[in-house]
Amino acid sequence: GVNQTTTGSVSATLVTSAGIGLDHEFLRNLIAKADIKIENSEYKGDPSVRKDDKATLSAGLDYKLNRTFFGGLEYKYLYNDSNINSNSYIQNSFMVKVGAQF
Repeated sequence: GVNQTTTGSVSATLVTSAGIGLDHEFLRNLIAKADIKIENSEYKGDPSVRKDDKATLSAGLDYKLNRTFFGGLEYKYLYNDSNINSNSYIQNSFMVKVGAQF
């Protein structure tokens, strides 16, 4: 895909990505989820030709309270490797979520 960017001197970002997810139902109302996504971004128009490789891993549990409401926990690990050192980073996040589905 082609994405817009707010980075100066860059006209757009060309993004190529692939991912896969797995859900497993332990009980009728307890579902485990795991996802992995790999992404490559190339910044078009940047004189330094910035390229980022990103990997995202996530795992979580959802508990369905009833047909509409659910709660859950999720852990996400994000690794961004850029050819420009100041743009490389690692991010760990833990989330507690409450939601509704219709």
